[in-house]
Amino acid sequence: TKIAANASRSKNRTAQWLRDKAAEVTAEADSLDEAEDAEDADGGGGGGLPPQLATRKARAANLKKALAELDRQDAEHDQIDQADRARAESYLAAIEAGEIRQGRVPNGVDPVLAQRARLGREQRRIGEVEGIGGAAAARTRAEARRAMKRIEKNLAAALEQVEQGPLDLRGTAERERDRREARSRSHGGTGRVVNTTDPDSRLMTEGSGGGSVQGYNAQIAVTDDHLILGIHISQDANDTNCYTPTLNAATTNAKALGKNIELVLADAGYFTDTNLDADGPDRLIAPGKHRDLAREQRDNPTTGPPPPDLDAKAAMQYRLRNPQNAAQYKRRSATVEPVIGHLKDKTKLRRFARRGIQAVTAELNLAAAVLNLTKLHQAAPMTG
Repeated sequence: TKIAANASRSKNRTAQWLRDKAAEVTAEADSLDEAEDAEDADGGGGGGLPPQLATRKARAANLKKALAELDRQDAEHDQIDQADRARAESYLAAIEAGEIRQGRVPNGVDPVLAQRARLGREQRRIGEVEGIGGAAAARTRAEARRAMKRIEKNLAAALEQVEQGPLDLRGTAERERDRREARSRSHGGTGRVVNTTDPDSRLMTEGSGGGSVQGYNAQIAVTDDHLILGIHISQDANDTNCYTPTLNAATTNAKALGKNIELVLADAGYFTDTNLDADGPDRLIAPGKHRDLAREQRDNPTTGPPPPDLDAKAAMQYRLRNPQNAAQYKRRSATVEPVIGHLKDKTKLRRFARRGIQAVTAELNLAAAVLNLTKLHQAAPMTG
């Protein structure tokens, strides 16, 4: 759920605005310092900061923190982009080494090089059985030739794309950032911004209505009996990267209570290969909306475990068509959604009072403790 920050949306600023304002404040401070030094030299200087500088001190500190946050984001983006490039290089190296990778070429991989590497792989397959008789060798040659025809078509398409203009070799993360910034500009925004009141907060979409809030993405892991077992505060607008840290928090607290988590239920916001394959307890993660799951389970039910040749996403879709698993997954909305409502409406945590990600994490932990203690007291009231 999104929780508002102690910050105003109107205080979001672009990097250029911050750097211009920081230069302006610095220049003003230098000018005041020179004036004060001249006054001191004449023997009439007083102690303390000049009034004009004293009133701007907090503002300058906020500007400095906001610029530091932009620098941190840039460094984080560089790391993610490097990881994307490393994955692209690893994919291309695997193809060149003869591995068979199904599906489209991942973002960031030069499609021309990838198709040529695949073509070379099939040519090597034919060369390895050259002059060898028998059905197996003949089958290998036939399969390789069919594959070469498909690859040659893909290579021709990639070369045609090159003729039309430069290839798009951005990684997945860079494409997503550019998409978000373009969407921001199309709605009258200015792309990447940082808030000068709480630089750790982010402008996020709230709910299905498309409204926005300056705040944080609060992740809450809840037990089947409506107690909060773990929390995580994220600056990401979506939940994709929040599964593991939230589960880690819940697992740590469960172990402290001498318990084990048997099954995790998570909605479609967490449906990624990384989350499906992550270490930890068994999980049911929805691939789509509840109504679509219900229709698939009704019209195309399954029994038993998924076939071993399915990838992670297909295997989860198969599992959620099983009536027993589908019934278990229905508990998700009946567990976490009431707790979020309680947290916001009864505990009154619709807006954080503190600023900064560490401070709001502490505040959410406090609110979770209040909610848990209230529920425990209601279940077994203390007597005097």
